[in-house]
Amino acid sequence: MNDNDKLKLVDTLFMIHENFDIDGITTFEIGHETRVDDLHIKDEFNVIYKLSEYGIPVPVGHPIKTFDELKAFKPPVPGLADVWMKKKENARLLFPAGSLSFNIIIQHLLGSSLAPIVIGRLSDTYGLDKALTILPVFAFIAGILLFMGSFYYKKDIYH
Repeated sequence: MNDNDKLKLVDTLFMIHENFDIDGITTFEIGHETRVDDLHIKDEFNVIYKLSEYGIPVPVGHPIKTFDELKAFKPPVPGLADVWMKKKENARLLFPAGSLSFNIIIQHLLGSSLAPIVIGRLSDTYGLDKALTILPVFAFIAGILLFMGSFYYKKDIYH
């Protein structure tokens, strides 16, 4: 896809937004829907979609209309083969996302929450100027760890 095609795609999305007065597009995986009639299909969650004149499914009905229906609703359970295929197809997307989430949590637990306490204690003991001189040491250690991890990045992403 070249830049001109990308621009056309963005223009089309804006046109859809303006003409249909929507602020998002609902999508679902093709191949799991069942035809209700000539104009409607439903997905495995029993959401009804009306096909536009271009064949684009637009949600028009939902199986849950009351709180009691919500409590009784049982989402579809994928088969083992579906789970395995999804895991295989999306592994490259899931594991980096999980790693990034874990990384952010660790950064905040060890950095954002503990750093003020540690720097405060060091400042009380040795003075603020000496307490702040320790920060580059931790940045250097972090740089070494990132450099060491860079050797495993490609292998971890693709396996």
